[in-house]
Amino acid sequence: MQDPQRELFLSARDRHPPNEAARYIENNIALPGQPLPVFSEHANGFVSLDEARQEQEESVSKWKEIQYEIEALFSVMEQVQKKLDQNKTGQKYSTKVDLRQCNWKVVMGEVEKTAQLWKGRPNKQSKIMVLVDKVGRHSEALEKWLGLLPAGDYGSSICGAFKIIIGAAGRYIKVEESVYEAISEIPIIMEHAKRYVDMYRQMRDQFLEQRTIELFRAILTLLHQIMQFFLDGKPNKFIGSLIQQGAYKEQLFQSVEAIKACAQAVNDEASQCQARMVMKVYEKTEQTQIVFHRLMEFLLTNPRFQAADSGISTHEQRFTTGSAVNEYVLN
Repeated sequence: MQDPQRELFLSARDRHPPNEAARYIENNIALPGQPLPVFSEHANGFVSLDEARQEQEESVSKWKEIQYEIEALFSVMEQVQKKLDQNKTGQKYSTKVDLRQCNWKVVMGEVEKTAQLWKGRPNKQSKIMVLVDKVGRHSEALEKWLGLLPAGDYGSSICGAFKIIIGAAGRYIKVEESVYEAISEIPIIMEHAKRYVDMYRQMRDQFLEQRTIELFRAILTLLHQIMQFFLDGKPNKFIGSLIQQGAYKEQLFQSVEAIKACAQAVNDEASQCQARMVMKVYEKTEQTQIVFHRLMEFLLTNPRFQAADSGISTHEQRFTTGSAVNEYVLN
């Protein structure tokens, strides 16, 4: 089973088969006249090396379609971070991080720090504290979802935005609360999407992957709007005119509704994936039952077994029955 190209592909892929049985088949099973098997999450089965490569290329291409939006978010985040890291006196905060290296651990550190800063403030029920509480309580759901994203800037773009938004709460009291109200919806949405997350971790169905990309893109849109608001606002007081605030708030919550719709779509797709998996199991079980049924029919009409039921010795037929059974069942 030595194929250098195949071995290189198997070792370099981002994700490996989800269970030991699939890994065993990849490493030990070779059927005559058939290409060596490669496990495919899209197909939830085994395909050839060429098919696996094509699936991988298609997946990479899909995710690359949103690379421009990721870069746009990083660009505005870097500008916002620079702005927030400079206070009135020109002194700089020492909390700046490389946004492209940001992870969920960094976000949770910001959550803990902001929670401590707001402990002594009178308005403990503000939208800021609601956000901090929701991110803390639903941290596991958010982190699991981030773990589904491809390696690279995908997860760090989300984490970087959360880090900046939560960190801003410790520096500015008068931040437009609709910002915190909007982003605090994301932890709840991800908590409700747990079933989808679990399904996607097991099987990266191509339709479920597309729904995941749409959800990711919707979240990017909301975060970009928030970052742009921070960038366009006044240095220490992100409050514009009442008309601007109203229009901005409406835009934010339209984006939140878009995220909810995408989350519902991935949940629905996860249910359909599960149904397809159950159907495959049923079909395989049905095929097995057909084989056993045909075998039973054959055995009931075979002279050897008829004779055995009648108490007649069938020693002379013993050696021919096995090959006859195989021929009957397979035809």
